[in-house]
Amino acid sequence: MKLKYMFEVAITIAMTVGMLNIADRILEYKGAYYKYAPFYEEENNYDVLLFGTSHVLNGIFPMELWEKYGIVSYNMGGHNNSLAVDYWIMKNALKETTPKVVLIDTFGIENDVKVAESDIALQHISLDHIPLSRTKHEAIQDLFGDYKYNLEFYWPFIANHGRWESLSDWDFSKVPTTEKGAEMRIGIGHPNKYDLIPVDQKEEVDTVSSQYLCRMIEELQAKDIKVILTYLPISNHPMYQKIANGVARIAEKYHVEYINFMNMNVIDYATDFFDDSDHLNPSGARKISDYLGKLIRDVYGVEDHREDEMYEKWHRDYEKYLREKEKKLIEQEELDVILMLLSDTDFSANITVAEQAEILKNTEIQRLIDNMSDNSFVTYVDENVNFQIEIVNSRSRQPVMIKEF
Repeated sequence: MKLKYMFEVAITIAMTVGMLNIADRILEYKGAYYKYAPFYEEENNYDVLLFGTSHVLNGIFPMELWEKYGIVSYNMGGHNNSLAVDYWIMKNALKETTPKVVLIDTFGIENDVKVAESDIALQHISLDHIPLSRTKHEAIQDLFGDYKYNLEFYWPFIANHGRWESLSDWDFSKVPTTEKGAEMRIGIGHPNKYDLIPVDQKEEVDTVSSQYLCRMIEELQAKDIKVILTYLPISNHPMYQKIANGVARIAEKYHVEYINFMNMNVIDYATDFFDDSDHLNPSGARKISDYLGKLIRDVYGVEDHREDEMYEKWHRDYEKYLREKEKKLIEQEELDVILMLLSDTDFSANITVAEQAEILKNTEIQRLIDNMSDNSFVTYVDENVNFQIEIVNSRSRQPVMIKEF
């Protein structure tokens, strides 16, 4: 009788645990899976890992680095990631792969907290992917030790158990990112462009964030991994320029490369921002990616893997990525956004428009036309015709769409 009772209890416990596990898998917010699943699925080594906030997430495209330079990279950037969070993501990533180069963007280095309380919910995307392990335990205790709900980072079901009514098809699709961790934001913003200040006007900070940055550099150098520091372009307010200038001190201390895009003309403030402050759109991201790709190839000698049979899957992955870009292009209705996306060499466009068309007097439209890739061109005609765009896939030569404005 006693054995039967113990057996029934054991079955009940097993069924309960199983049901909770199923519920946990259904209710978990899929952002972490969507972003990080391809990272863990990769059987080969990554040559480059990219860390930072959404500026990196939206501003550097690993698939463009692959297509142009054969660089195998992954974008670990996340929304409102602090450098303390980056440190722990890096610690876990280095258990999975040994890159030759790690790029760390330093936006937010002035912040003197590990995680802002308002950003805690976002950190599930950045941390839920880390397997339950000593590293995860140490990360949770370090980042959220004083947070009364820190148990939800061990078991996200605690935070997600009320999501039943908000479940959507996305929760059951299990389709991960085609962008190797990046996330293109499609739109056109108009950030303020301030005059550049001298590089010797700087704000050198000693904060929690700067301390974690130094820990990252020291641990990477101990593993003989090269480090590149950046400050990706944002609305270059004098305050941010001073902070960006101040990062040079840390780069000099550790003898690492520092690229302060705030002091450079790599992007165009009229065409390359998604919003009015600090996120790049695909046009800007491709320019940053191209700049970094050349640097990593020419200075750091990272191998071109495009002819490497071990990375054959990356060619197939790029085809999926290209189909996703094509889908996003077809979805657009605004002329300025379509023109912005035509900075991409994967597409060719033939634009037909009357020479005296009123739309050509719009300086923003003209700037976006000038920003298109060399694959696209404009035909000016005498007739009074609408602004017509005929777009084809540059690789397959298959038509993508025709639109008139």
